[in-house]
Amino acid sequence: PLYYIIDVFNLLLSIMSVKKYDEVLPNLEKLRKITITTHNSHNKRIETTIFELSSIIEFRFYHTIGDFKRAVILVSQIESKLNELHHSITMRGKIALFWRFFLSYFGAAQYFESLTYLNKILNHPHFNSNESLYYLAKMAQLIVHFELNNYDLLEYLTKSNYHLLIQKEQLCKTEEAVIDFIKTELMKVPFRKRDLSKGFEKLRDQLYAISQSNFPEENLAEGFDLLSWLESKIENKPFAEIV
Repeated sequence: PLYYIIDVFNLLLSIMSVKKYDEVLPNLEKLRKITITTHNSHNKRIETTIFELSSIIEFRFYHTIGDFKRAVILVSQIESKLNELHHSITMRGKIALFWRFFLSYFGAAQYFESLTYLNKILNHPHFNSNESLYYLAKMAQLIVHFELNNYDLLEYLTKSNYHLLIQKEQLCKTEEAVIDFIKTELMKVPFRKRDLSKGFEKLRDQLYAISQSNFPEENLAEGFDLLSWLESKIENKPFAEIV
């Protein structure tokens, strides 16, 4: 059934890519209703795979349509099952789900809760700077503390994360744009005395241009909708309303 699981997962990705959102949940049920008839280590892996893939798809669905309230409700359900499968789920699987938990709470403007899961990712003992998500999580860390008005901590994190990013060997254009923004806008004067609107607009325009490119390495912002967040700051609207 593993090949069938992958086929259904890929079908769901295709459905979402063409925005046939009314077909997502019915096909998601097909994935979750795959029956495991015998219980052994191989089938336990299949059960875990179904759980991981179906959870990620459902979160992506709610995030894409901007239904972060429903995504937050889903977090408690998925986290409970995650605890049950604690010994069989991989580190990457846990991190992927923690990231979805973070995005759910962030989209719902529950920033303290979102920071909890972001810290679980960054503080995970087996998660390091070799992982591509690590740098995205570091950039998201700045945004969450910005939303929480943690200006004193943000001053330190801005410098720390800037030095971390510039040490990365291969930067994609999104990262280059963010680094330039940090250097030219965030490291000038104290946050309390700063109007970032023009900087937000410049970064938004840069990221929009990058998003139109066809290069896979330029799709970093897909993991976190930085473009919509910038738009929400520029237009002074909730993030969930922009997505």
